Amino acid sequence: MDFLHLGIPSALSSLYAQEVVASLRATRLLLGTWCVMSTMEWIRNFDLFREDGLLSWRILSLRPGLLFRSDKAKSLFWERSIAIVLSLRIAAAVGLMATSDPLLECAALLVLVTTSWFLTVRSWLGGDGADQMGQVVSVGALLIAAGVAFNQLGLSFSGTLLIGGQLAISYFFAGFAKLLSAEWRRGQAPVGVMGTHSYGHTFGARVTSGSAIFSACFCWLVILSETLFPLTILAPQDVFYFTLAASLMFHVGTAYFMGLNTFLWSFAAAYPSVILLNDLATRALGAS
Repeated sequence: MDFLHLGIPSALSSLYAQEVVASLRATRLLLGTWCVMSTMEWIRNFDLFREDGLLSWRILSLRPGLLFRSDKAKSLFWERSIAIVLSLRIAAAVGLMATSDPLLECAALLVLVTTSWFLTVRSWLGGDGADQMGQVVSVGALLIAAGVAFNQLGLSFSGTLLIGGQLAISYFFAGFAKLLSAEWRRGQAPVGVMGTHSYGHTFGARVTSGSAIFSACFCWLVILSETLFPLTILAPQDVFYFTLAASLMFHVGTAYFMGLNTFLWSFAAAYPSVILLNDLATRALGAS
């Protein structure tokens, strides 16, 4: 039984069946780009995993609550294993972008999901928002690819819902947190960030500090577009695409000015799914 048809008109399920392949193609290209960039960052900082590094397994293996207590299990997390995992990750990302076979896509995505989990456990770091979104998109894309491979629209639709829903939740809480911040409401947050050494930018600091009106308008545009993003999925496509474009430009700006390069690609990898959800929602509302 195809569970997509339960409660969804056949016309919409037919539309989804036609568009899901194109959506998956865009997702895997963007996701593969994110994975290559994030893996290259790990390779660039590989010294962290060495015996005298900040993430030395000689030290991290002593932490309380570790599930991997046996010597054989612990051996999987030493420096040589990290090199193998990163190599597999690069190969899977390149393969994901190159192939159009659903089964090969599933295999590549399974490697991405597994290696992402491995790096999270091995590094004992929570990861940033780009890592977390990339992992969610990888799982969702795996469900979509499996649904396409085995002709199960319900399975692939669950992956689309997972990705699009996570994007909406992420934007909402990011915007709501900014709304609670007095610095964001007053338009002072960009001035402070652009003035820092780690995430700052000379030109960005000059622009944001030079015009209080510009900084305030920018802050409120970000707050409103992120907080109201879940509602725009049900909105007319002109409103939806304006909000999506504003969100994308925000990521482009943070990539350029703050050096947060992987955020752009991991969040953009979720856009094809949320675009498909908006298309289905507007058609359903128009038919009702």
